[in-house]
Amino acid sequence: MLEGEDELETLYRRYFPLLEAKAHRILADPVEAQDVAQQAFMHLLRHGADITGGSPGVIRWLYRTATHLSIDRLRHLKVRGPRELFSDLPCPSSDPQRTIEARQAWDEIARRLSARELEVLVLTRIDRLTQAQAAELLGVSERTVRRRVERARDKIKNAQECDDDDG
Repeated sequence: MLEGEDELETLYRRYFPLLEAKAHRILADPVEAQDVAQQAFMHLLRHGADITGGSPGVIRWLYRTATHLSIDRLRHLKVRGPRELFSDLPCPSSDPQRTIEARQAWDEIARRLSARELEVLVLTRIDRLTQAQAAELLGVSERTVRRRVERARDKIKNAQECDDDDG
Protein backbone atom coordinates (compact mmCIF):
# COMPACT_ATOMS: atom_id res chain seq x y z
CA MET A 1 0.00 0.00 0.00
CA LEU A 2 1.02 3.63 -0.22
CA GLU A 3 3.78 4.31 2.25
CA GLY A 4 3.40 8.04 2.45
CA GLU A 5 2.61 11.30 0.78
CA ASP A 6 6.28 12.27 0.70
CA GLU A 7 7.20 9.28 -1.45
CA LEU A 8 4.22 9.83 -3.74
CA GLU A 9 5.14 13.48 -4.14
CA THR A 10 8.75 12.52 -4.93
CA LEU A 11 7.56 10.06 -7.57
CA TYR A 12 5.17 12.64 -8.99
CA ARG A 13 7.80 15.38 -9.25
CA ARG A 14 10.37 13.06 -10.75
CA TYR A 15 8.27 11.02 -13.17
CA PHE A 16 5.33 13.23 -14.15
CA PRO A 17 7.44 15.09 -16.78
CA LEU A 18 8.65 11.75 -18.20
CA LEU A 19 5.11 10.38 -18.46
CA GLU A 20 3.83 13.64 -19.91
CA ALA A 21 6.58 13.67 -22.55
CA LYS A 22 5.88 10.05 -23.40
CA ALA A 23 2.15 10.72 -23.84
CA HIS A 24 2.93 13.82 -25.92
CA ARG A 25 5.08 11.75 -28.30
CA ILE A 26 2.13 9.43 -28.85
CA LEU A 27 -0.73 11.93 -28.92
CA ALA A 28 0.95 15.06 -30.29
CA ASP A 29 -1.26 17.12 -27.98
CA PRO A 30 0.17 18.74 -24.82
CA VAL A 31 -3.19 19.02 -23.04
CA GLU A 32 -4.06 15.36 -23.66
CA ALA A 33 -0.53 14.37 -22.63
CA GLN A 34 -0.81 16.20 -19.33
CA ASP A 35 -4.17 14.53 -18.68
CA VAL A 36 -2.71 11.08 -19.39
CA ALA A 37 0.19 11.66 -16.98
CA GLN A 38 -2.26 12.78 -14.29
CA GLN A 39 -4.47 9.76 -14.94
CA ALA A 40 -1.50 7.43 -14.56
CA PHE A 41 -0.89 8.78 -11.06
CA MET A 42 -4.61 8.59 -10.26
CA HIS A 43 -4.50 4.91 -11.24
CA LEU A 44 -1.52 4.49 -8.92
CA LEU A 45 -3.52 5.95 -6.05
CA ARG A 46 -6.60 3.87 -6.84
CA HIS A 47 -4.70 0.62 -7.12
CA GLY A 48 -2.63 1.32 -4.02
CA ALA A 49 0.66 0.25 -5.57
CA ASP A 50 3.61 -0.07 -3.21
CA ILE A 51 5.76 2.99 -3.78
CA THR A 52 8.36 2.34 -1.12
CA GLY A 53 11.64 3.75 -2.36
CA GLY A 54 10.30 4.40 -5.86
CA SER A 55 10.92 0.79 -6.79
CA PRO A 56 11.62 0.00 -10.45
CA GLY A 57 8.41 -2.03 -10.51
CA VAL A 58 6.32 1.06 -9.77
CA ILE A 59 8.19 3.07 -12.38
CA ARG A 60 7.60 0.36 -15.00
CA TRP A 61 3.96 0.20 -13.91
CA LEU A 62 3.55 3.97 -14.34
CA TYR A 63 5.27 3.88 -17.74
CA ARG A 64 3.09 1.03 -19.00
CA THR A 65 -0.04 2.66 -17.60
CA ALA A 66 0.78 5.91 -19.41
CA THR A 67 1.38 3.93 -22.61
CA HIS A 68 -1.97 2.15 -22.33
CA LEU A 69 -3.84 5.34 -21.49
CA SER A 70 -2.24 7.11 -24.47
CA ILE A 71 -3.11 4.27 -26.83
CA ASP A 72 -6.68 4.29 -25.55
CA ARG A 73 -6.93 7.99 -26.30
CA LEU A 74 -5.30 7.53 -29.69
CA ARG A 75 -7.88 4.89 -30.57
CA HIS A 76 -11.06 6.09 -28.89
CA LEU A 77 -10.75 9.84 -28.90
CA LYS A 78 -9.47 9.90 -32.46
CA VAL A 79 -6.43 11.92 -31.40
CA ARG A 80 -3.86 12.14 -34.15
CA GLY A 81 -0.55 10.50 -33.31
CA PRO A 82 2.78 11.56 -34.70
CA ARG A 83 3.81 10.20 -38.06
CA GLU A 84 6.76 8.31 -36.54
CA LEU A 85 4.32 5.68 -35.28
CA PHE A 86 3.47 4.59 -38.80
CA SER A 87 6.47 5.70 -40.80
CA ASP A 88 5.62 3.09 -43.47
CA LEU A 89 2.57 5.13 -44.43
CA PRO A 90 2.43 8.14 -46.72
CA CYS A 91 3.80 11.27 -45.07
CA PRO A 92 1.83 14.48 -44.85
CA SER A 93 2.90 17.02 -47.41
CA SER A 94 2.25 20.63 -48.26
CA ASP A 95 -0.78 19.39 -50.20
CA PRO A 96 -3.71 19.46 -47.72
CA GLN A 97 -5.52 16.61 -49.47
CA ARG A 98 -2.49 14.30 -49.19
CA THR A 99 -2.12 15.23 -45.51
CA ILE A 100 -5.77 14.34 -44.87
CA GLU A 101 -5.34 11.03 -46.71
CA ALA A 102 -2.22 10.18 -44.70
CA ARG A 103 -3.98 10.92 -41.40
CA GLN A 104 -6.94 8.78 -42.42
CA ALA A 105 -4.53 5.95 -43.24
CA TRP A 106 -2.93 6.24 -39.78
CA ASP A 107 -6.33 6.09 -38.12
CA GLU A 108 -7.27 3.02 -40.13
CA ILE A 109 -4.06 1.22 -39.21
CA ALA A 110 -4.56 2.03 -35.51
CA ARG A 111 -7.99 0.42 -35.72
CA ARG A 112 -6.61 -2.70 -37.44
CA LEU A 113 -3.81 -3.37 -34.96
CA SER A 114 -4.37 -5.20 -31.72
CA ALA A 115 -3.64 -3.32 -28.52
CA ARG A 116 -0.50 -5.43 -28.03
CA GLU A 117 0.78 -4.72 -31.54
CA LEU A 118 0.12 -1.02 -31.14
CA GLU A 119 1.84 -1.01 -27.74
CA VAL A 120 4.96 -2.63 -29.20
CA LEU A 121 5.05 -0.10 -32.04
CA VAL A 122 4.73 2.75 -29.57
CA LEU A 123 7.58 1.38 -27.46
CA THR A 124 9.91 0.61 -30.37
CA ARG A 125 9.09 3.45 -32.77
CA ILE A 126 8.02 6.37 -30.62
CA ASP A 127 9.90 5.65 -27.41
CA ARG A 128 12.76 4.18 -29.46
CA LEU A 129 13.29 1.27 -27.10
CA THR A 130 15.17 -1.73 -28.40
CA GLN A 131 13.22 -4.94 -28.73
CA ALA A 132 15.07 -6.25 -25.67
CA GLN A 133 14.08 -3.18 -23.64
CA ALA A 134 10.47 -3.44 -24.80
CA ALA A 135 10.42 -7.13 -23.90
CA GLU A 136 11.70 -6.39 -20.39
CA LEU A 137 9.16 -3.63 -19.88
CA LEU A 138 6.30 -5.80 -21.10
CA GLY A 139 7.46 -8.91 -19.28
CA VAL A 140 7.60 -10.99 -22.47
CA SER A 141 10.37 -12.51 -24.57
CA GLU A 142 12.22 -10.65 -27.30
CA ARG A 143 10.78 -13.19 -29.73
CA THR A 144 7.26 -12.16 -28.71
CA VAL A 145 8.11 -8.50 -29.28
CA ARG A 146 9.65 -9.32 -32.67
CA ARG A 147 6.52 -11.29 -33.69
CA ARG A 148 4.21 -8.46 -32.66
CA VAL A 149 6.27 -5.95 -34.64
CA GLU A 150 6.24 -8.25 -37.67
CA ARG A 151 2.46 -8.78 -37.43
CA ALA A 152 1.91 -5.03 -37.18
CA ARG A 153 4.13 -4.40 -40.20
CA ASP A 154 2.27 -7.11 -42.15
CA LYS A 155 -1.06 -5.50 -41.30
CA ILE A 156 0.25 -2.10 -42.38
CA LYS A 157 1.58 -3.55 -45.61
CA ASN A 158 -1.65 -5.45 -46.32
CA ALA A 159 -3.72 -2.33 -45.67
CA GLN A 160 -1.55 -0.38 -48.09
CA GLU A 161 -1.84 -3.09 -50.75
CA CYS A 162 -5.63 -3.13 -50.38
CA ASP A 163 -5.69 0.65 -50.73
CA ASP A 164 -3.47 0.40 -53.84
CA ASP A 165 -5.85 -2.19 -55.36
CA ASP A 166 -8.80 0.11 -54.72
CA GLY A 167 -7.07 3.08 -56.26
